[in-house]
Amino acid sequence: MKIGCAKVDITPYPGIKLGGYEGLRTSDGVLDKLYARIIAINEDSETHILVSLDLVAVDYNFISLLSKHLKSSFKIDRERIFVNSTHTHSGPAGIMKTSGFFKSFTFVFGEYDRVYTESIIKKITQGVGIAIADMDYCDIRYCQYPYSDLGKSRIDKALPVDTTLSAINFRKQNGENIIIYNYPCHPTILNSDNKKISGDYPGVVSSIMERVAKLAFFMNGACGDISTRFTRRESTYEEVNHMSYGLINSIKSCCASSWKLAEPYALKSTSFTVRLKLKELPSKEALKEELLREEEAIKKLQQKNSSLSEIRLISAKKEGIVNLIHLKEGCKKLCSVPIKLSALKIADVVFVYIPGELFNSLGSYIKKELQGCRVIICCYGGGYMGYIPDSSVYAAGGYEVSSTPFEKGQGEYLVKSIVEKIKEELI
Repeated sequence: MKIGCAKVDITPYPGIKLGGYEGLRTSDGVLDKLYARIIAINEDSETHILVSLDLVAVDYNFISLLSKHLKSSFKIDRERIFVNSTHTHSGPAGIMKTSGFFKSFTFVFGEYDRVYTESIIKKITQGVGIAIADMDYCDIRYCQYPYSDLGKSRIDKALPVDTTLSAINFRKQNGENIIIYNYPCHPTILNSDNKKISGDYPGVVSSIMERVAKLAFFMNGACGDISTRFTRRESTYEEVNHMSYGLINSIKSCCASSWKLAEPYALKSTSFTVRLKLKELPSKEALKEELLREEEAIKKLQQKNSSLSEIRLISAKKEGIVNLIHLKEGCKKLCSVPIKLSALKIADVVFVYIPGELFNSLGSYIKKELQGCRVIICCYGGGYMGYIPDSSVYAAGGYEVSSTPFEKGQGEYLVKSIVEKIKEELI
């Protein structure tokens, strides 16, 4: 097996709109650069391309455009191209075509910026050429490491969640290391007050790790309900750096205790589609009444000088209702939507790409059912279709449940379908 890599700068110009929070912000500077990190991996004359982007999300349109470029330039089929976003909330808006069903995401991800999007795709294409030219034989090392100081349930900090760090180290014959690290946590240390471009913690972690490794490639895990809400002390860039070092030290410990996977290495992939049912939505009038109640609750908390965490919980519920109002507009005449999924098996490591924000318990289900493999859940992979909660949280409501377009039980249906397909195609 051969592997190569590249890193290309995709930092937008100051003044571009930032996405990720309700209400777009105009950027006024750069805290750290944004990158497309690219891995080319080849086995038995077949090359697969992995791309990790310091963006909040990409959609099926982006994947389609990139696939056409890579097919034309390198004869690489769509089925062998795997793209994920880190989900930083301090990166550019305008990457997604927010029309039709995706209209509900407009107020978070912005209006489509064709020029900037196409510039990113051209840079990735150039980077793929560099990564292919960089390929050399490698061995593969793997390790898992417990790390809970960064991510916790953002619904209830006492809830048990799986925040295992996984690291795969591809060690090339020339001694260079290419590291893929996987951790489930929203990159939202920088909040909606921030107006500067940043990759948040994944951007800082990768850049610092690349002082010793040739590439540090981030995949976000099952983090739909995991964030730094209860672990961050403040929402500053100093706090981003502070919290990043805990993860960096864990990655280093993980790599130091890793073990070499058994050869020969094999490379397999599959892609498939699962249709999920959309939920019935309340009337606009009922939603607006609920919105007023939440706004009143926020005012009362502010008058009582409640903690920022308490206010944020209610603010998140309010944002969820706003998203539901937009969802009502975007989901007219639709009862289900296709979810495009893909999986890649490298040696005995299975990467499961999910185009959305999968809840942690659903990711744990996939891992449990595929115990014979080392499973990496890669959210924001291959597109974006919103939150995918488990059934247990629907009764309580809240931001994620309000925002999700999917009917209760569809998250369980999705992960069962994923497990069945992977067992059939890859194992």
